[in-house]
Amino acid sequence: MAYLVLARKYRPQRFSDMVGQDHVARTLRHAIEQDRVHHAYLFSGARGLGKTTTARILARALVCASGPTPDPCGTCDLCRAVLAGACPDVIEIDGASNNKVENIRDLREQVHYLPQTARRKIYIIDEVHMLSTSAFNALLKTLEEPPAHVNFMFATTEVHKLPATILSRVSRLDFRRVAAPAIAGHLRAIIEREGVEVAPGAIDLVARAAEGSVRDAMTLLDQVLAFASGGTIGEEDARAILGLADPGAVADLIDAVLGQDAAGVQARFEELVTGGHDLGTLAVQILEHLRALAVFVLCGPAALELTEGERARLAAQADRLARPVPGQLFDRFARVVDGLSMSAAPRLVLEMGLLDLATAPRLEPLADLAARLEALAGSSPGAGGGGARPRA
Repeated sequence: MAYLVLARKYRPQRFSDMVGQDHVARTLRHAIEQDRVHHAYLFSGARGLGKTTTARILARALVCASGPTPDPCGTCDLCRAVLAGACPDVIEIDGASNNKVENIRDLREQVHYLPQTARRKIYIIDEVHMLSTSAFNALLKTLEEPPAHVNFMFATTEVHKLPATILSRVSRLDFRRVAAPAIAGHLRAIIEREGVEVAPGAIDLVARAAEGSVRDAMTLLDQVLAFASGGTIGEEDARAILGLADPGAVADLIDAVLGQDAAGVQARFEELVTGGHDLGTLAVQILEHLRALAVFVLCGPAALELTEGERARLAAQADRLARPVPGQLFDRFARVVDGLSMSAAPRLVLEMGLLDLATAPRLEPLADLAARLEALAGSSPGAGGGGARPRA
């Protein structure tokens, strides 16, 4: 039997299984319980948050033999048919490949036919923003006054591309990016069920690398499990598959930058590049360290989740800097990172950006400069009142 990837194997089957989208699950559960299900829903948000999965759960909740119910049984013929993608009354359409006005006209003709086996007919249109303007216009009247037996469910990652006339006819639910701790907890539950051992640090790395996407986290976890050769999977395995540099090496590079040691910066950067690390990922790691340093200086260590080693390293670096310097370094390097993807020579751009950080003069706060100017003016020979006013 072919291997079933984790993202499909552990796809949520009920509203209670959804990760980090409690507001959506609660809204839909209450709508079903109070018989206030809207005829058209729009699920919007970044990739991998469960928009299409939620549409399928809602479809099962509406067609289940014991429903409509917020907790579909999953065992009746209709629930199993929806899970297998074989229910003739739950039609999934890819908006990217069925985006012409002719496709919507066909849909508009079919909606008037009664469902074959279920109590309702449900249309799920994924990536709905890909429909053409003519297709949207053809859908407007049907979307505003659909037959009583029809529900529409739209999913999109780019809600801003939908016409206002469509948005005004749907009930919109926005999916939020999931916090890294919540993703890490979900991954730990999966790892326990899979019967493998993964170091907590490795799980945290995967959760942070997913950037709020549950599906991306599970895909990355699949890669880490495939990369490791048995036994406990450690942080180094996760770093290798994610292309992350050792945080100690990144901290050493920042030490050289703060010490304005251009030769040291160049040497440490060369070591990181020789290690095969992706330049884009490395640049983001450097930016994250600068951000952590700025937050440490401005807000204190309590604002960051740090290990004892990270706390000591940042404290040592913070002691060497004036208060506004970390923010200046972050702002300066952020502009380097922004232009990295458009450069034909990203390595050179990144290297020169780091050398610029190391050699650029540290800017002083305006308040300090003003105080120094006032002190100079007060100590000038003409400051006693009787002498001539010093020239600007």
